[in-house]
Amino acid sequence: MGADLTVGESCAVKQTLGDGDEVAGATRLLGLLKDRSRAHAIMEQLPEGTAPEEANFVLMLDGPDGPVEREANVGELLGQARALDDLVPHCEECPANVLGAAFGCVAYVHYPIAETTERALVERLQPADTLGGTLALQAIADFGYDGAAIEAWRSRGLFEATTAPATMVGELEVNGNVLFQALFGVGAQLVPTHCALLMIWVGALMLDGAVPEDRDPTSLQTLVQLTPDERAIRTDVQPTGDEMADLILEMLHRAYVRDVPLWVDA
Repeated sequence: MGADLTVGESCAVKQTLGDGDEVAGATRLLGLLKDRSRAHAIMEQLPEGTAPEEANFVLMLDGPDGPVEREANVGELLGQARALDDLVPHCEECPANVLGAAFGCVAYVHYPIAETTERALVERLQPADTLGGTLALQAIADFGYDGAAIEAWRSRGLFEATTAPATMVGELEVNGNVLFQALFGVGAQLVPTHCALLMIWVGALMLDGAVPEDRDPTSLQTLVQLTPDERAIRTDVQPTGDEMADLILEMLHRAYVRDVPLWVDA
């Protein structure tokens, strides 16, 4: 289980898989990628020489009312996933391809989310007297981020840390529940500006080689008004050093650069 992040770039892959409906195509793409991965994992556990068509298994999936069982056959899943084979060439030069691989506009944040990943982001929350800190405090107040929904996830074991790591932003303690609420708990898609703001909160969005720190809103206005081509040239990601945290930041950045939403299925 995990959270799925997809850069919402218009592309032939999504259009083809969704019969012209890119949102439906993105959903089908996620499903096929997951089923193919599960099928390969099952095959690795079976005796050598076992035919995929002979391998049946039960999936435990999250449903609206809790976990549900789904019977599946490895051969059938692999057969359905062959719909992806002819689409791979479309990914080679795609500007939304974060991972540099087939269907690299899709990334997974596996549960439980590692404490090191959570801390890498929380500890980078910017001081209150900087642009990032000011924007974080303003958003927390304006949108009522209290982290309650993510605390419920934590109680279900979806985060490695049983207690959310926290840091002080001015006089307010901000913890991982609040930060991940703004990432995973605000809807099925994050608009490009929201992606940029999250990066600014944690000092990860660089403009012309540096993270804007001045509270003057000029830097924010510049970041929002840049064209996609300018964003690609003038902005970059300041990494945290944690692989998964940096992947999340790269996905946010690519959505911002391409001026498309980041679709979230968490």
